[in-house]
Amino acid sequence: MSVPTFHVSISGNVVALYAAVLSTITAAVQIMNFLRDRREIKISVSHRMKMYGDPRYENKLLTMVRVSNTGRRPVTILSIGASQLAPLDSFVLMDTRPALPCELTEGKYFNAIAELVDIDTSKIARWEVGDAAGNLYQLPVASWWERFQSRRRRKRIWREEAARKAVEGKLKAALGSNRGSGPLMFAARMVLPVTVGSVICEFDVPRSHLTFITFRL
Repeated sequence: MSVPTFHVSISGNVVALYAAVLSTITAAVQIMNFLRDRREIKISVSHRMKMYGDPRYENKLLTMVRVSNTGRRPVTILSIGASQLAPLDSFVLMDTRPALPCELTEGKYFNAIAELVDIDTSKIARWEVGDAAGNLYQLPVASWWERFQSRRRRKRIWREEAARKAVEGKLKAALGSNRGSGPLMFAARMVLPVTVGSVICEFDVPRSHLTFITFRL
């Protein structure tokens, strides 16, 4: 009695398709593992909160900022604060529980508490949290257009400040080089070129002080 034999032939196209599918699945699993293990910080803010049991905050309306680690990597938080729309300055929150620096492992969080009496919360551009690795996590509050306009105004303020300092330095140098050689006379109005533009200034000789009347940048 003869034993039947079977012959199975697989074409090269089928093998190539199988290898392509297997490599795609492997890459997808690796990407999923990477996304799952990355740093992920969540910031949530609550206003007009009341706290009981702490005499420092009795009968006060508070702002509470919660920072949570929703990722798998531990993150050491160093600072928490907010950036306001220009020309207002940024500020930081110092009352945190637990105190900073604080290491947040998976699922852990901490709270920052502040009584923002002199802060208009409608002028806050974004809340910011910084970690020990130099990463900055943000929670935008203002619209993108308001933040864009704020960045433009802040850059203009920086340019004007740089121009003012440059002119002051040039005038101080001129006044210093003139010591001992008689009075130094300036025109009532003059334009001094600086690296960031021109600043029109007025020199009052009798009172000997400078008054910047306008900026042209």
